[in-house]
Amino acid sequence: MPKQQRKDWELEFENHFCHQLDVKWGYKICRDSEITVDKENCIHWDRLEQFWNDTQKQTFTAVKAELGHAWKKELGKKIVEELKSKPLFQLLREGLKVNSQFHLDLLYFKPKTTHNKDQKERYEKNDFSVIRQYHFTSAANARQSEDDRQSIDVVICLNGFAIITVELKHTLAKQNVLDAVKQYTDRDTERPIFYRAFVHIAADDEKAKIATTFSKPPTKDDFREFNTGLLNEKIKGDDYAVQYLYNEILAPDSVLNFIERYLYGTTQNWIFPRYHQQRCVKKIYDDIAEHYSKKKSLNLRYLIQHSAGSGKSNTIVWLVQNLRNLHIKNQKLFDHIIILTHRINLYDQISKDFIK
Repeated sequence: MPKQQRKDWELEFENHFCHQLDVKWGYKICRDSEITVDKENCIHWDRLEQFWNDTQKQTFTAVKAELGHAWKKELGKKIVEELKSKPLFQLLREGLKVNSQFHLDLLYFKPKTTHNKDQKERYEKNDFSVIRQYHFTSAANARQSEDDRQSIDVVICLNGFAIITVELKHTLAKQNVLDAVKQYTDRDTERPIFYRAFVHIAADDEKAKIATTFSKPPTKDDFREFNTGLLNEKIKGDDYAVQYLYNEILAPDSVLNFIERYLYGTTQNWIFPRYHQQRCVKKIYDDIAEHYSKKKSLNLRYLIQHSAGSGKSNTIVWLVQNLRNLHIKNQKLFDHIIILTHRINLYDQISKDFIK
């Protein structure tokens, strides 16, 4: 198949992927060549500045007055210092301590009750955006050509912070998910975008894989399957089989929930729930919420089938993390959650993984 035709198939897929994020979820779409991005810190400062002005204007104004015209540089230094001891998702949760006087929030989670209207308004100000063809080389080189070895197809940003990268291929162009994986592993993953962003998605129109951190040097084993089953079946019309990526996984509430209740680990290693794990948690969570809303009682039992090595302990931990925050009509549903297991090795694994 001619090279130009291959590019057209992939471009059509990328266009659709980004269009769905725009029309379904309100993502702001832009190209790297049209904006200025701090590639060392992987921050689109215009978005972050707008978020701070919309949610913490008084504090942000005071911070800028104290730091002066070099406020971006100074805050960038503080962010770098914080990220020496914690991954980006933890910094986003905790916010940025500027000094003993000022603290800037970096995102707002969805309120668990309707009591705090200010919190809800701030949560609605979270800014989700896409940078297409994100160049991780120098700005001068980035403007010279659209060299796919030097750019990432799609980078997802939350309040200006680059958090997820996506490489897309198309099987009709004789390219598949393994080519997307190879594209990652052939790159210099010491560049900031590959360790600042905490999820990396390799996908074609039929299958997907994900990675969180990269080995040194990176290998294909850094990526795990991220499919709905053995095959991703098309569920409607002419949409792609991996439609769940932009219809579910990258939905703003889904991304925020992953950051709030799923992600944990060190600056060198963390995990992201595979599709079957987050699907399991969501089904149980939604069923409990629906049942209690109608019946005002629990007494529910579920049988979950997990094959060996499919992540039982993490599914248990993530289920608890979600249920402990479950509120029905502003009332917290569970005061305590007890985990019982008859297997010592499973108990040890859960104890190690559990977020206090």
